[in-house]
Amino acid sequence: MQIRKNYLAVMIGLFLLPFTMQAQQKSNIASFMNKATKEYTSLRYVSTIQILTQALKKDPENVAAKEMLANSYRKIKEYDNAAIWYAQLSVAKELKPEWALQYAEVLANQKKYAESEKWYQKYQTLVATDARAAAFVKAYPSITALAKDQGQFKINYTDLNTVNSEYAPAFYKNGLIFSSNRNRFEVTRTIFGWDETPFTDLYVVDQLSDIKAVNTDSLIKEVRRDSLKLKKLYKVNDDDTRPTSNDSKVLGNLSLPYKEDTLGQLFVLNQKAKLIGGKVNTKYHEGPAVALPDGSLIFTRNNVINGKTAKSKEGINKLKLYTASGPTWDNIEAFPFNNDEYSVGHPAVNKQGTVLIFASDMPGGFGGVDLYYSKRNSLTEAWTKPVNMGKAVNTEGDEMFPSISADSILFFASTGHPGLGGLDIFQIGLKGETAQGVALNLGAPINSSVDDFGLIRSENGKTGFFTSNRRGNDDIYSFVGEKKVIVEKPVFALEGLVLNKETNLPIKEATVILTEPNLGPISVKTDMNGAFKFKLAEKSDYTLTGEKAGFMKATDYVSTNGLTKSEVLKRNLYMSEIVIGKAIKIENIFYDFDKYNIRPDAAIELDKLVTVLKENPTIWIELGSHTDSRGNDLYNLKLSQNRANSAVEYIISKGIAKERITAKGYGETMLVNKCANGVKCTEEEHQLNRRTEFKIVKQ
Repeated sequence: MQIRKNYLAVMIGLFLLPFTMQAQQKSNIASFMNKATKEYTSLRYVSTIQILTQALKKDPENVAAKEMLANSYRKIKEYDNAAIWYAQLSVAKELKPEWALQYAEVLANQKKYAESEKWYQKYQTLVATDARAAAFVKAYPSITALAKDQGQFKINYTDLNTVNSEYAPAFYKNGLIFSSNRNRFEVTRTIFGWDETPFTDLYVVDQLSDIKAVNTDSLIKEVRRDSLKLKKLYKVNDDDTRPTSNDSKVLGNLSLPYKEDTLGQLFVLNQKAKLIGGKVNTKYHEGPAVALPDGSLIFTRNNVINGKTAKSKEGINKLKLYTASGPTWDNIEAFPFNNDEYSVGHPAVNKQGTVLIFASDMPGGFGGVDLYYSKRNSLTEAWTKPVNMGKAVNTEGDEMFPSISADSILFFASTGHPGLGGLDIFQIGLKGETAQGVALNLGAPINSSVDDFGLIRSENGKTGFFTSNRRGNDDIYSFVGEKKVIVEKPVFALEGLVLNKETNLPIKEATVILTEPNLGPISVKTDMNGAFKFKLAEKSDYTLTGEKAGFMKATDYVSTNGLTKSEVLKRNLYMSEIVIGKAIKIENIFYDFDKYNIRPDAAIELDKLVTVLKENPTIWIELGSHTDSRGNDLYNLKLSQNRANSAVEYIISKGIAKERITAKGYGETMLVNKCANGVKCTEEEHQLNRRTEFKIVKQ
């Protein structure tokens, strides 16, 4: 009997062993994810990558881990690795809009512009209100001209650079101020948790004539030969290309063995660059700076007061602007509009010192980081309250690293205006503090597929400096304006496909109409492959429309304005097949709690439906409103009917015949998931059920 009991115990133990191992594995994965999340939210991306690499070996399908890993690689500018993980996220069952946008961005960093355009188009379908996506899609057919060196500039790698970062140059007297995290040959050095590199300081070269051009061919070999040894001390980095990249929850110390540290001396090419004096530099970040006519210095610094860091409510050490005055820059004063809850940095001033332009992620802007201006009172010398520079400059992306030339041209870097990838440098005219005209991309060779920023131009307008990480690290380049290349009158054409929006299959014999306001419409039929072609005039704007019986019309826009080289533009039209009774979700229709009035943001989306109805006058639709399961069933039904009624009334007010559209409130009767009464669900799952849809009921 005892033998039987022992045997039974062994069998039960063997049976339970797999479940015990599974539980232990889940516990290990949870531990990895907790550690990774802590590092990620603390902005320690290198550490995050190390942890998540191990976690994904144990749980290869962990979407949250893939997302943090992709974002971390992107943050430290390792775009090839970032693209690998965004590619996996792109086929996830629930595609987040930001994944599509970030994938488009890293593909551009890899110069894969055709693939990048595809993902910008995908993002545009997911977030139609983001003007940035539409601008990139519109500009991408002419990207090859932008990427081609037009011969306007000759650029040179300078001897200011080391194996670390040198960036954001600014003219100072007869020389140059710049930021760097180069070796200082110290036994202990404070490091930045973002990418585990030293914090930056401000340096000065007294004479521009002391800055020389360098042949990079041999330098590349030297850096590559010793890069593995150097990685013990520093990782090749690219920090500070976002003003918030300095925002750190981590202020650590890195001990540097002197024996290995001297290896960095091989790449200190310019021995005349020295740390600036006074009390400007600390053991934390000092970043972009600009000199005022009176000799004082406005500079960027982490929020450090009397040697102690001050943090936001989220525990992040934000950037602030400071002014250093006095003969030796010992008198340090904070910019009056600094704030612990957002960053203020990257100063630029006009020649007179009366207008300050800077970058900030303060609330109320257009996107992530915007440019603002402040004016100096001539009597009190106080700076006025900052004003956003407006949509001519700012976008849903990031605008930063401004400079103002002597002839009132604003140069700035942007991820939101269409470019070659990463930060591109743009210029726009200034009248006082107001931007005039349209931002112009400087193109190659100034811009590249990675980050290019911090351009300054001399008073003669022919020379200057800028920063680029095209060699894998932030480096300062000089440039000289060359004689413009004379080009022949450009010739333009348009090619594209008409495709089924749902299946991506070509639609043959569709009618494609090209309309220019002064020339009128021209129409062609698509061939067996759904293809069409047109000739285009220069400096012209066109509307492109596709139509065919059984499909809803598709519209796009094409322009040759601003194009200087002959080019074949590419545009595809995606047409939705008309299916009676098929529900089509209208994105971004939101209502205030317990209300059914149409908000301004909802009106934007309903206007798109109005356009569809006007372009397709034969279709009749039902507009349905749905709620989640929370709340009383009968109340939800009534609320949804009121919301549907409000939406229909709005559409009718825009000129749509009332007999073509009916309102239907479904309450919680048509849930798209399991989240019925009494079922515990996340807010995201409930959000899927709160939706507004339309379906075609008659054609």
